[in-house]
Amino acid sequence: MAIFSQTNYPMPSIKFFISGKSENSTIYVRFVHGRKYDFKRATHLSTNHNHWNPEREEVRKIATATNRDEINQYLFRLKGHLINKFTTDYAKGVTISSFWLASQIRAFSNQREDTDLNNLDNYCHYFISNLSTKKNKSKGEVTIGVSDSTIKKYKNIVRKLEGFQSYTKKKLELTDIDHRFETDFIKYLREVETLNPNTIGRSIKFVKTILRDAQDNGFKVSPQLTKIQGWTSETKFVTLHEEEIDIIYEYDFSNTPYLDNARDWLIIGLFTGQRVSDFMSFNSEVVKEGFLEFKQRKTGKKVIVPLHEYVRTIMQKYGGSFPKKISDARFNEYIKLVCQRVGLTNMVEGSLNNPKTKRKEEGFYPKYKLVSSHICRRSFATNHYGKLPTTLLMSVTGHSTEKMFLKYIGKTPMDNANQLKEYWEALEIRKKDNKQQ
Repeated sequence: MAIFSQTNYPMPSIKFFISGKSENSTIYVRFVHGRKYDFKRATHLSTNHNHWNPEREEVRKIATATNRDEINQYLFRLKGHLINKFTTDYAKGVTISSFWLASQIRAFSNQREDTDLNNLDNYCHYFISNLSTKKNKSKGEVTIGVSDSTIKKYKNIVRKLEGFQSYTKKKLELTDIDHRFETDFIKYLREVETLNPNTIGRSIKFVKTILRDAQDNGFKVSPQLTKIQGWTSETKFVTLHEEEIDIIYEYDFSNTPYLDNARDWLIIGLFTGQRVSDFMSFNSEVVKEGFLEFKQRKTGKKVIVPLHEYVRTIMQKYGGSFPKKISDARFNEYIKLVCQRVGLTNMVEGSLNNPKTKRKEEGFYPKYKLVSSHICRRSFATNHYGKLPTTLLMSVTGHSTEKMFLKYIGKTPMDNANQLKEYWEALEIRKKDNKQQ
């Protein structure tokens, strides 16, 4: 059979590469066809990374690579098999996916298909393994792919699904994810896992995403899947106002050096608008001609922030550098004490972790108890909103869309409408004043 069949559409690109730098590095297949298909799956073969030729995508012809001919011939024939199967399956309308690629590799290698992916547990683990092959990679100044935190969230959802099945003593298939499952799973998350409404809503969204992926890969799912909806409830969050920030900045902590150090980091965070993982890693190398230039760890986006007067003063205090670094846990602990010391004891609405239930509970608490590292980024965005262009603020906080940014700071369409109303009213007053003059 010819490797290349005659078609009126372009052939896929089949490339081989290895992962790792060990004596037993797995050989992977990358299947690319246009912009729609780009999959990576492992073969059952491996080789010493020193034996691999990445340009020719084969094992080098050297004496120490004793199995080079067998591996290279296998890869050549596998490439032809994949192209031919794609040609016939694509024409028949077969769903081309990473599952299809893995199945073709197994079929070519005469490997048995031991895993029933119609089973919910099996498909969830298959989904997670696929996410792991799409982990974040930098492409120029942009990071693409799936972050470690996203993979961790999906693993947590899978554990909840396994707990639910253990609790109900029933193993679920993909087709079982329907309205009845939704009702029972929500009840389980609320009464057994004792999760808050927002976490439950996100859990439903994650489950639906996994099932959508199964559907896209050609597996049968419940027709009720489209009606299952997750949700996000409005959450109360606290910010530090400009007057409160001034009080914190001017307070004398010289008698408690560890709080003095934490206060300085808090001010830096409040005037750079970054996550603690970013600003706590600042050093003299990110300072360039009055600006801070760095890449956000979570998004990989390049950010440039001017040095605020308060940040400049703090850096002068440390000889042109930054305060002593502390762990995220210590930072969260110390800035509560900082805010308590300066008098932020007024009662505000928010949610606080109950040590007995180990869950967050909404209520009214002294403000300093609700302060955590996230207050830096949120306060920056909230305090500057309406005073600076939203796109400028987004370039600092790293939000991708205005919708995400507005949701982050708790702005609703009515808030925007009121802001526009105030602007028009102020404009009319200004016009009347000008006429009178």
